[in-house]
Amino acid sequence: MIRTLKAWNSSDPREWAAAEQHYQRYLQRISKRLPLALRSLVQRVTLHDDRIASVQVLTILPSGRDAIMTIQTFRDGWVGTAALIIVHMIGVQGPIRKIDSNLDIMFFDVEILKPHLVRMTFALDKARTWKVDFKDARVHTYNYLKGR
Repeated sequence: MIRTLKAWNSSDPREWAAAEQHYQRYLQRISKRLPLALRSLVQRVTLHDDRIASVQVLTILPSGRDAIMTIQTFRDGWVGTAALIIVHMIGVQGPIRKIDSNLDIMFFDVEILKPHLVRMTFALDKARTWKVDFKDARVHTYNYLKGR
């Protein structure tokens, strides 16, 4: 996965390959400290050209605030949604900006800010970015293509 705008906008495939290798080394360093569900998500999907369908913020919870993000994934040769990925971000910290739905994801990044605090940042269509900081995560995937 390429996770820098400079590499993303480059027309040089060597820069893409170098960025990919750099990010894979970074993920290997941090993966054991990521929540298990988030680690699995990062290893399984790139989310390139998929779409954030909605984000809901829930309050007055034992964890403080949680966010539920629904991502529609698409696959070549399939018309419409191939799968839904629901990411439940537990213990959200700081502000959460409203996000326009139906913007394609160019790439996303995962960072560990401090012990038990993770940031996901999404680069979206129309030069937009969106980020959220949280303590833990659960991920649910529903694959519409299983029946094919």
